Amino acid sequence: MSHLDHKSKVEAKFIAQGYDMKPTVQHLNLRRQVAEELLNAESLSVQNALQTEAAEQLERELEEWRDMKDGLPSPDPEAQAL
Repeated sequence: MSHLDHKSKVEAKFIAQGYDMKPTVQHLNLRRQVAEELLNAESLSVQNALQTEAAEQLERELEEWRDMKDGLPSPDPEAQAL
């Protein structure tokens, strides 16, 4: 899932907490922690909406993967051009 507004919130809190000064090998886990904190601070309805959206996206991507595995053409025009 990629929401630009969430990305900017995570980045702002990441920097505000001084995590950007930590070794870069730790950045991914620290960003995950910040994102989890922000998600937990959201209302239950927002959390449920994000969970539903993620589940729907997963199902779409799995269906696309199954189609590719079965040799069906991609619905993506760019992929068809390859």
